[in-house]
Amino acid sequence: MSTALDTPIQTTDEVGTTTIAGGDTQIALDPEFYQTLADLGIEINTAGIAMLGDEDDSLNLPITGGEITDESIKEWMGMAELEHSGSGLSLSRNGVTVELDDWTLNTGTGDIHGSTLIRGMDNPRDISELEPVLFTLAETADLSAGLNTDSTDEVLILDEADILLTAEAARLLNTAFSLDEGLNGDSLVGTATVRISTG
Repeated sequence: MSTALDTPIQTTDEVGTTTIAGGDTQIALDPEFYQTLADLGIEINTAGIAMLGDEDDSLNLPITGGEITDESIKEWMGMAELEHSGSGLSLSRNGVTVELDDWTLNTGTGDIHGSTLIRGMDNPRDISELEPVLFTLAETADLSAGLNTDSTDEVLILDEADILLTAEAARLLNTAFSLDEGLNGDSLVGTATVRISTG
């Protein structure tokens, strides 16, 4: 599954930075994580404009904005903030649905922040307005692995980098789904491949 990178980056007035206007993040879900969700009775789906692959084993989120330093485009230094507004992951169990939406990947810190929307929970006030760090890049992620400096059409920022569930996201999901022994922090969610268009 792939998404065409046909929207060019638009240069901003700020010297040294470029606004990202296209690209995508593709996550191949780890089979063990997928099986863990199934064993817990958690159904996985997409939120917003995100798409699942044909076998429901991959997730595609269009990049809707963000910034990258010009130095990173020429020689990848790992400095970019990639927005995925209006797309994310939806998880459901026993009438409760948690949407992890509006992802923002900061390649400098390795964090993926997002908003949460909870439906069907009796009293979601304590957790419904949180904007936690949902996922993190594993320390082994190589931010330069796929960089092709000869290409004028796209920049491959991440190539099959491991994505981990954070402890705070695991606590939120366990609370929402009333799971005493459920999801764990640092669980491997899948591997991410991130591309942005450059013209």
